[in-house]
Amino acid sequence: MANIVNLKEYLRRVFKDLKEYTDGLSPEELEEFHEKCRNLFKNGEGDYSDRYLLAYYVMEYARAYGFEFSRAYTDILARILKSKKEVSSVSFGCGTGIDYWGMSHAARVILRNDKVSLSYTGIDPANWAYKISDSPDMPAGDQVDINSIHDPAGGDGCRCSDFGEYLSLMESDRSRKLPDIYFFPHSLKEVCLHTVPDGGAEQYRYNAYQSMARFSGLIGSRLEKGETLYIAVTYRRKPQGLEHYHAYDTRYATYLVDCLTRRELKVSQLKPGHITRPGYQDMEIINDTEENKKYYFRYEQNHFYTGKRCADGEKLELWQMGNDDFGSFDKLFYGEDNSPAITDVQTWIDVVGRNLHSMDNVANMCYQVFKIRANEHDDAAIQNAYLYGNESVDMVEKALRTFEFPIEKDRLSLRAMVYNLHKHLESQDMHEQITDKVIINMESIANGLIDDGLLQADIDDDCVTYNETVLGNQMGVYVYKDRNGRNAVGLDSFAQQSVVANLVSGGYLKVRSDGDERRS
Repeated sequence: MANIVNLKEYLRRVFKDLKEYTDGLSPEELEEFHEKCRNLFKNGEGDYSDRYLLAYYVMEYARAYGFEFSRAYTDILARILKSKKEVSSVSFGCGTGIDYWGMSHAARVILRNDKVSLSYTGIDPANWAYKISDSPDMPAGDQVDINSIHDPAGGDGCRCSDFGEYLSLMESDRSRKLPDIYFFPHSLKEVCLHTVPDGGAEQYRYNAYQSMARFSGLIGSRLEKGETLYIAVTYRRKPQGLEHYHAYDTRYATYLVDCLTRRELKVSQLKPGHITRPGYQDMEIINDTEENKKYYFRYEQNHFYTGKRCADGEKLELWQMGNDDFGSFDKLFYGEDNSPAITDVQTWIDVVGRNLHSMDNVANMCYQVFKIRANEHDDAAIQNAYLYGNESVDMVEKALRTFEFPIEKDRLSLRAMVYNLHKHLESQDMHEQITDKVIINMESIANGLIDDGLLQADIDDDCVTYNETVLGNQMGVYVYKDRNGRNAVGLDSFAQQSVVANLVSGGYLKVRSDGDERRS
């Protein structure tokens, strides 16, 4: 058998702990616990600090997530293991570390490589119980660290528990190397929010996109010529309808891809390879729907996902896609002589107060894997121009990290937005330094909105008249008459965030050339 944590026995231990807890509850306490289980995601996010609610969550989702993560890792490792015997991964929002299990399953079971050495760093603001790495059958040769980053000089690791801390640590110490893989296990939107100042209720005052622009800057500054990096992003479901303009960019990877390509990095989306292990079905590419595509405003590519195409109503379960010798993807209520069932249906209902709602159907699963390479420009002048441009964008990104959106106004004119941006740069004592390198004005932003199809412009005798577009309305860009009767552009709260997102990634601004007049 492969040298890997036995997922079924891991779940058996979790359920044993959960059942022992509920056996000790009074009828009233048990009913209260059942109610908590039923409402675990009532507010959109579970309470991961409660050990026994977490045990319920693990029982529901670990198998499905382990399967999905293993397939994303398979697509990457099938390429990496052709030339390397040691592989490193950093996972943001790692939870129990179930994606480490997926990494191990991909390498040692699906790809049948027992010689690989895995180095895994999981980062999560919450201190999760039931960590995979605490299992008694952990492979001895693997290095697994949770919320601790290795010291390249060999000293004690540095404490690091969220995405913002990781970025700061890597930016401050260039001796720390990038890993082979960055993994976002259903966490891309959450880790963006973890990096804004004054978290909690104040998060919406800041730009949640910022961290992805900053992340792309880190990668662009460290990825050497000829080096390759992989980024995997997994999703709870395929994007649907209106998500594509008010939640799409932070929940899904399109904005990150845009940031990377604007830095002249070569980004390609991987297609799943063929799995030769007997009994394992391949994943496949699923193109996004035509209905969804009308909501795109900038991103022309990377709108396909790796998943499994299923007919409406078809239920293709995990174990049908493949299973290891341990029965990792078996239903909780299924067992064989060498691996008995974890529990039975009635005991499960007695413990948690509801039927099993685990994500058995692979039709709900999708992920994207991106290969990132540094561009290899031989022309020194071109290379220097890109470096200068990236340095300028880095300055803008850093200066706008604490830019606040006016919470008392959902709508703001473009003119007022530009004024607020420049006042913020002045407050950071960076106005002259930045405007000496880049142009940020109404014209540059309006041109960006026009290029993205969010605004139209008619020019007559050097007079510009702006007009709305359908897509612009969906994104919160509108046209109105100001108090002087002049044609003006307005932005709602989401459009304001979109403008800042484009500025910090290098769009909607112009890097100055020698011939540009120095004015804001």
